[in-house]
Amino acid sequence: MSLALRLGTVGASPPLRRTQARDEAMVEERIKDIADTWYELIRPATIGSLSPSETRERVNCLARRAVDLVREGEDCGRGAVDALASELLSLQLSPEVLGKLQQALMEALGGQQSPGLRPERLTADLTSALLKQSKAAILEQQEETRRAYASALRRAERELHVKGAAVESSITAVALWTPNGEMTYVNPAFLAMWGWDRQEEVLGRHVSSLWTKHPPFDAIRTSIEQAGGWIGKLRAIRPDGQEFTVMLAASAVEPTESMPPFVIGSFVDMTYREQLSAMLWRRVDRLKAIQRVDRGILAARSPEEIAQAALKHIRQLIPCARASVALFEPGDERAEFLAAVPRSAYADEMEHGIPLAGFEESLEKLSRDEVHIIEDLRRLPLPTSTHERLEHRRAHAMVSVPLRCEGQFLGALNLAFTSRDRLSDRHISIAREVADSLAVAIRHAQLDQAISRHKERLQDLTARLAEADEAERRRLARDLHDQIGQKLTALGINLNVIKARLGPQGSPELTTRLDDSLDLLKETTDRVRRVIADLRPPMLDDYGLLPTLRWCGEQLALRTEVEVAIHGEEPIQRLPPSMEDTLVRIAQEALTNVAKHAEASRAVIALSETEEGVRLIVSDDGVGFDEEQIDQTAHWGLLTMIERAESVGGCCRIESDPGEGTQVIAEVTR
Repeated sequence: MSLALRLGTVGASPPLRRTQARDEAMVEERIKDIADTWYELIRPATIGSLSPSETRERVNCLARRAVDLVREGEDCGRGAVDALASELLSLQLSPEVLGKLQQALMEALGGQQSPGLRPERLTADLTSALLKQSKAAILEQQEETRRAYASALRRAERELHVKGAAVESSITAVALWTPNGEMTYVNPAFLAMWGWDRQEEVLGRHVSSLWTKHPPFDAIRTSIEQAGGWIGKLRAIRPDGQEFTVMLAASAVEPTESMPPFVIGSFVDMTYREQLSAMLWRRVDRLKAIQRVDRGILAARSPEEIAQAALKHIRQLIPCARASVALFEPGDERAEFLAAVPRSAYADEMEHGIPLAGFEESLEKLSRDEVHIIEDLRRLPLPTSTHERLEHRRAHAMVSVPLRCEGQFLGALNLAFTSRDRLSDRHISIAREVADSLAVAIRHAQLDQAISRHKERLQDLTARLAEADEAERRRLARDLHDQIGQKLTALGINLNVIKARLGPQGSPELTTRLDDSLDLLKETTDRVRRVIADLRPPMLDDYGLLPTLRWCGEQLALRTEVEVAIHGEEPIQRLPPSMEDTLVRIAQEALTNVAKHAEASRAVIALSETEEGVRLIVSDDGVGFDEEQIDQTAHWGLLTMIERAESVGGCCRIESDPGEGTQVIAEVTR
């Protein structure tokens, strides 16, 4: 496992826990908002069946279940979504209310409102479940009606069933006809569905006159004779010529001694359900399109690419003639155009921006997070050059949607239309959703760019500090050699001269002190030489990288009982001095860690060439450590090695496991 990234996240647990706690609190607040909105929408449908407190309790449970499914994401089971859809349908809500419930969920949890929560999947799955269960309910209702009427008609005489209170008062349209198709009875619900006033207007007609030519009556009759019944959709025709869709469930009733055979048919007006289905499928298509926009945004990297990807897809959702994304900086007199479609039409704006003079009203509304609709751009007090460009583009109406992330106003998503009539409330709602996702993505990309620039500056600073450090080491080594070293040599010569002149006849005490001084002088000279070598390995400039690494290993072996092996060959082409210095310092730091912490008996230094540069590996057979538990403050040297490598455009990673030793791997590119 690489440690380079782990070191960047050490110690971040408390802020992460605070962020998680804040997110949990935000989700709980969103649940309450959703429940309040849903209660206002559902309460009118439950008057007479549930008390306000019972409705409130049920709505709270539904809202929490919906948010829990959103948080589960792809892990939520299909059964849970089906159960939620079933409970919503049991409330007998209209298609408009069902759509508003899903819209409220999207607005509360979508876009920048709740980072990390994506309700689009749940709304798509919920839409599918609602459609499926609506169809099943229709078929079940038709089958129950058929069985009820068939059973009732078999138990009694035809006249009793025809005139029975159950059929007369049924809300389902019912008709009876002979096997040849002559209609003999219709109930009041049937008359109301088709728009007739009296039964006499219908009785005696052929049943096939109720619908268009398809399917033919003979096909339905054959199915009833052979299979006992027929179920299917018909395009019904009212007396005024208006067509509408009905579901017909027809079945044969066996004759009795007092009743001839006949067919009973129940009709269900599918207009409402088709409207619901069409609305739900439109919502599914809209969600899929918005998901395509989100995927395009996520695939992009820079703010410009993100904006261009969003504009590429938004014209598939909204019939705008042109679209653009503009960013505003407080105090600027011009807006920066981040992206535009078609791009060629905005060449001047992309290069120079656009003056903000004349758009003061738009800026004021956008800063308040309001959508601004401009009926006719030609009426604005804009510069002549701007008016000329607008006239050439023939885009006279425009809607500007604010881009806002975490309370910060970034700019606007601008959609231009040839006329105001082509812009609807649905288009504005879609533009809002896209703008929310776009603002978050642009802001994150801006932050990523800022982090990248900061990282580059930090690496540049680290490289300069490393160069300054090496320069200072060279200066100190040179000063120690030229000044301290020479003075120590001269002092040794003087002491030896004094000792020679004293000769054997000199004072024994004085001779002893001279010998002690010479020994101290030798030790001091050796120590200064080691310091000079540590400051700047003497052979690096003259002999190259591999001999210097061998010397580093020998120094460790002299100071400790660790056996050090050197493998590799000197690179064919020498590296720049800064890279050689970096690899030597990394090797020295790694060997120091071996001596201090590893408890190792053997270390290996391996130097090899790669296709693009040189790789250095320092490994040991010591106790190792757990990378997950590493303390950044206690292992500053590890971070220093990584930063040294990055400062010369390379990389360094540390691999270790308890009891398995440690490997330091550094790579630099020529």
